[in-house]
Amino acid sequence: MEDVPFANCKVGPGAPPIETDEGWLVIFHAVDVDPSRGKNGREEKWTKRYSVGVMLLDLEDPTKVLDVHEQSILAPETEYEISGGFRNNVVFPIRAVLENEEVKIYHDAVDTAICLATANVNELVGLCLKNSRKTYLTWEPTHQRSWLKDSRVQQDRS
Repeated sequence: MEDVPFANCKVGPGAPPIETDEGWLVIFHAVDVDPSRGKNGREEKWTKRYSVGVMLLDLEDPTKVLDVHEQSILAPETEYEISGGFRNNVVFPIRAVLENEEVKIYHDAVDTAICLATANVNELVGLCLKNSRKTYLTWEPTHQRSWLKDSRVQQDRS
């Protein structure tokens, strides 16, 4: 997790990878823990925060991580993501759809809403390439915003 500075607890799957000329673009979830966080949602003490990151995998050998962007591309920041849900401080990528050059990232927010964020695919790839380490990281498959436009798609509070 040292390669994902915004995750001190875990990194896990998110949306299915998107094939680009530069590699497989992967939208993933990351979790950081802060013991100073107090009561959130239904938990007596919920110290976690889930955010969304982006990485680029080698086209020929997707076990090789070309690079991981050093910051989350989406994190809980709106009122409903921070304090309005079943489990607060959570955004979790569910699906990523490429239409022309726009990536539509559908994500869960606080376990009560499905939201949509959009970004240009070339900008997302560029986030990974600009910091390229020019060395491969080894992905262990068994272990598992400001520039984003974000809008609520659906909310179910039943």
